[in-house]
Parts: sequence; C-alpha cells; structure tokens
Amino acid sequence: MTWKESDIRISREAAPGEFTLYHWNNVPLGISAKAFFIEPFVHTLITGLVAAVVAVLLGGMLSWLITRTDLPGRRWLRPVLTIPYIIPSFALALAWETLFRSPMVGGQPGLSRLLLAFLHLLGFPTDRSQSSLLWLYIFTPLHSFWCLVP
Repeated sequence: MTWKESDIRISREAAPGEFTLYHWNNVPLGISAKAFFIEPFVHTLITGLVAAVVAVLLGGMLSWLITRTDLPGRRWLRPVLTIPYIIPSFALALAWETLFRSPMVGGQPGLSRLLLAFLHLLGFPTDRSQSSLLWLYIFTPLHSFWCLVP
C-alpha cells in the first residue's frame, strides 16, 4: 500500500513511504493483467463451474437411484456414500498426499510409484523426461475424478 525504494523503477512519481493504489490498479488493469489476472480468473471460474455441474449431476443421479429405485446394493451404497462426510478433511488431505507423492518432487514415493511401476511393466515410458506425460494423462484425470465423487 506504500511505495518502496525499488518502486522508483516502476513510476517516476514514486516517493518511498507514501500511500499508493498503483499496485492495486495495476493487477486488474495493467499491461500484464491478462496473463496474471484475467486468464487465471476465467480458468478458475470455468473449472469451478464444470466441477459444480458434474457434482450436482452425479450426486443427483446417485441420490435418485438410491432413494427412488430398487437398485441392487442400495443398502450397501447408502452408508458408503456418507463416508466422505464422516472422515475429517485433514485425513483426506494426507491420504491424497500419500497417493500422489512423487520422488521427482521430493519425499518418499507414495502409492503412485506403484502405479508407475505397473505402467513400466506394461511398456509405458517412466523416465523423468516422459513421466510428466503420464502424470498429465493418467494421474490428473484420476485425481480429478476422485475429487468430484462425493
């Protein structure tokens, strides 16, 4: 909210220690606003909207199937679908971290390392240069799917 010594390179009117709204105006309206503010904001809105629509559709269909039909396994499915509400959020976060931990990022390998080993047995490349494609096309959709399932 105030000018710093290094801000003189940004604006000639910068006086260190004085109040300014220059930075607040620069984020949504400045030269780099599209790359650093508008595009990420639009992507976030689209991702949130798609996730909400998929969750409502999937949850609505499951709830209708469980309450209004003679679905086989209905007595088993009802308590299983309430488990995510019972488990504390920090425990779910630790489980996801354990599942997707990678030695390429740091730390001990998680359960995803077993999947990489299985994919290696199937003939998929699992070295550092090409394993990012595996993360992009296999782990990301898997993670997204399990995050959307209530």
